[in-house]
Amino acid sequence: MTEILQKSRPMVRGTDGFIIPWNRSQIVEQLLTETKLAEQFYEVRAINRQEAEEIANE
Repeated sequence: MTEILQKSRPMVRGTDGFIIPWNRSQIVEQLLTETKLAEQFYEVRAINRQEAEEIANE
């Protein structure tokens, strides 16, 4: 069953450039990580978990 669900999920390009299966929780974690880095380097506000989850649901 898991294999069938994974086959129906779209493939996306990760930050490292590799093509990987869509995984909402990984998207949320990556958004949190990358916006935290942007906050450190560019002094822009990092998003919170709720905002990351809303983006990942779109």
